[in-house]
Amino acid sequence: MTLTIHLTPEMEAQLQQEAAQNGQNLPDYVEGLLRQRLETPAPAVSSLRWSDLRARASAPLLGEDAQTWVTRTRQEAEEHREKALRQRP
Repeated sequence: MTLTIHLTPEMEAQLQQEAAQNGQNLPDYVEGLLRQRLETPAPAVSSLRWSDLRARASAPLLGEDAQTWVTRTRQEAEEHREKALRQRP
């Protein structure tokens, strides 16, 4: 596969310098960087449980049906906008 990457001149110069320091041409060096990045294992999934997150949720998210909350907050926002428009000179 051929991949074209548009780099700033500064990024290209830095990569050229690093490649030269490693005794490689630029394409081989960049391919090695990508290969190294892709072969590195992904970070471990957090060991948090859902119950651990409950205390982090804001109050509107707890104990109220989601659709009820959405409807209520939309209505409150609409009322606020209407009030602000009425107060305009």
